[in-house]
Amino acid sequence: MCVITVDSVQAKAYTVTVDVDNVYSEVIPKSFVQNAPAIFKKNVKKAMKYYNKYKNADPVTYMRTIPDMYRDFIEIARKIHDSDEIVIHSPFYPYDVGVDDEEEGTPFYNFLAEKNGKRLCIFSLYIDDKSKKLTFGYSKMTQYFIYDSKTTKNALFYWLGEKCYAETPDKTICISKREEPGGERMKMQSDGVDWEAILKKSYKEFQKKTYEEKKNEIFNRAKKSQNKKAGYLPCFLT
Repeated sequence: MCVITVDSVQAKAYTVTVDVDNVYSEVIPKSFVQNAPAIFKKNVKKAMKYYNKYKNADPVTYMRTIPDMYRDFIEIARKIHDSDEIVIHSPFYPYDVGVDDEEEGTPFYNFLAEKNGKRLCIFSLYIDDKSKKLTFGYSKMTQYFIYDSKTTKNALFYWLGEKCYAETPDKTICISKREEPGGERMKMQSDGVDWEAILKKSYKEFQKKTYEEKKNEIFNRAKKSQNKKAGYLPCFLT
């Protein structure tokens, strides 16, 4: 396993560094790693601009004017102070078992950001389908991941239906459960095909595989998804 370290990016007094210190260093595009500090800082600044401009506005204006993602991310941005040291690391590609590459959307990586050695948030980077730019994403839902960089350093991350798992060579833990309307994520029967049975079978087959077999499957999918986006322009960031 290799380790990729990028020099810190500094603006004002707080610093942001990135260190890809887990198994995904073998597959994550270098452009994601190299641009992560600048994109993170850019979006902290953007969130604070929204906050400073609309913090005294009435609730209706505040809700309607600030995009959902930034309304949520403002809570994180406000926690960052001039003397803080932010370290971005432990990225992972959330593989969705049972979803083929034709159905899968834009590939993205989640990153863990720590402030002064303590967890700050999880954010994502992905290539936007329309703009072809490397883009920042933040969701409150991912903040509930039971995700510790020390205990999951060699973990593979994957979804089996509504549950997300982190698997190391030694153990497997459930780190999150997503709620879907009606409590079910399975496809219903259509055109005489029992999609629920097909999905359950694919889950069982995946669970029988060894750690290395799962790693190969996940990494091959990640590489294939990334190759689809080979034409994007990494110099453009959002």
